Amino acid sequence: MQKDLNNAEFKNFLVIAKGSNGEFRSQLYRSLDRKYIIQLKFDELYQKNVVLGNKIMAFINYLRNSTFKGQARRTKGFLTNVEHQISNIEQRDRTSF
Repeated sequence: MQKDLNNAEFKNFLVIAKGSNGEFRSQLYRSLDRKYIIQLKFDELYQKNVVLGNKIMAFINYLRNSTFKGQARRTKGFLTNVEHQISNIEQRDRTSF
């Protein structure tokens, strides 16, 4: 059974994801300090973590400023729009480097 998300629930999910992303970064530092990973791997994962955090935050900000208010009970259309917005954010990020 699939539960439909309304816009507020979806934004909340993204905020939780942003927090989890920050927690992962904290664990990266712990792993490096305890020598579970080498500096090169830390740098790679840290950079990916920062990029992901920025993408999540950009998406949250987009949804805050968007006139799109979600499509309760029309999950397929909603997900198509979400996928489109994620694609736009990824394209923008690729061109910003």
